[in-house]
Amino acid sequence: MKIFTDMALDADVSFIMKHEISVIPATIVSAGEEKKYSLEDIDKESLKEFFVSMKKGSLPQTRALDKEAFASNFEPVLSKGEDVLYISVASALTSSSDAFDEAVKELKVKFPDRKVERFDSCSASVGMSALIHGLLEEDSESAGITIDDALAKLSELRKNLSGYFIIEDMFHMRRGGKYKGADIVTANAMKIRPIMSINDEGIIENVSKQRGTGMAMAYMADKVAGELSGKSGITVFISHVNSEEKAEKLKDLLTERGVNAEFIISIMGPVTGTHVGPGGIAIAYL
Repeated sequence: MKIFTDMALDADVSFIMKHEISVIPATIVSAGEEKKYSLEDIDKESLKEFFVSMKKGSLPQTRALDKEAFASNFEPVLSKGEDVLYISVASALTSSSDAFDEAVKELKVKFPDRKVERFDSCSASVGMSALIHGLLEEDSESAGITIDDALAKLSELRKNLSGYFIIEDMFHMRRGGKYKGADIVTANAMKIRPIMSINDEGIIENVSKQRGTGMAMAYMADKVAGELSGKSGITVFISHVNSEEKAEKLKDLLTERGVNAEFIISIMGPVTGTHVGPGGIAIAYL
């Protein structure tokens, strides 16, 4: 079985490479030009210019994966006699589901004995990372795992998945229809920082609004610490949009509140970073 995911994932690149997970490249349109981003582009230096341009006012857009993207990535694996498991960003956040179905329909004709399955993470960013880590956390358990076993385990893990993210600049939520223009201008002027979450159906919800980044991070740290109270052996995933110091600060706030966990910090890629915006930060855990 070969595991695929997409660029909505924000994760420790070394973990993805260690487990030979394939990440389907994404296309971003900025200033009228299209650029394809792959896993190899996820590093601080190559993304810095991208996020700096957003800070200056550019408004990039993500392109949904099309049928060809799925087919061209899956077919070489299927031709080797392997099955395919695609762990996707929440269906509610993308329009690529139909393209996946169309690609699989054609691939089934070519490879009738092979399985191609999609698991809807009902999440994004570090939420997807938490699920994949949970699936593969024990090499002895994951070795030789079948697609059916993986789907069952992922479904159980998803029931325990929690996560939140902070929007630094609400202008980037305009495209999602969460706030109207006048509301955004006023909220930004007042330094309102919404704390968002993705519910069990993969839909973004507003959890709270705090005034100022410090208050927003304190609120999120309190909420997470409350949910993890008394638990140990937890892995907490934190991702940031070109704001590593903010991610480290959140880690410190959680530690001060007694959270006993391993922390894995990563930079957001261009897909989630486009929608969350510069200064944004996300957290997830099982």
